[in-house]
Amino acid sequence: MASKKYHHFAATLNNVASCLDSLGRCEEALTMYSECRGITERVVSKDHPLYAAILGNTASCLGSLGRYEEALVVYEECREIMERVVGKEHADYATSLGSTAICLEWLGWYEAALSIWLECSSLREALIGKDNPDFTQTLNEAASCLGSLGRYEEAPAIHAECRGIMEQVGGTENPYYVSTLSNSASCLRSLGRHEGAIDHARRAVAGLESTVGRSHVH
Repeated sequence: MASKKYHHFAATLNNVASCLDSLGRCEEALTMYSECRGITERVVSKDHPLYAAILGNTASCLGSLGRYEEALVVYEECREIMERVVGKEHADYATSLGSTAICLEWLGWYEAALSIWLECSSLREALIGKDNPDFTQTLNEAASCLGSLGRYEEAPAIHAECRGIMEQVGGTENPYYVSTLSNSASCLRSLGRHEGAIDHARRAVAGLESTVGRSHVH
């Protein structure tokens, strides 16, 4: 009974820390996450979804502070735990892959990030199919990564696939579709295909206006 109470306390503390993180009070959140990890490790061990979730939150917080290399180490530990706890063929493992890839991009390690995005997209296709926003967003991230690597010729086909799926699943008035248009415009501009770039950029602006309004920061 006592262990259950401590487990519940750690989970609640994790939620409070997450709120602090959302408020930009990252240093306070990190201290609380550290306390959460200590309690969870003592009560239920490291090989537990709660411990992995706390690690993921910790890494995100470190990323917000610009401490990317530290964040990557924590994300990698989180991914290893998820592999042991739920296995590789699980949505939570795919999420940990995506988080790791984002962190690698923060560090400018695009080759490594692309490899993980492609692994993540293959896994999500197997788990949830192509007609799902999580799959298309992963594919969009892979295309964006190709652009960061200067592999512009490869990216447009992936952007087009993303848009086609998103249009069928969620329509054109959603943030993911707009993000794909924006990334595609950037890629086409880099290829010197300016007419296509202008068209996609205008459609992205129109999409943003209809989804978040003109007064939004984006």
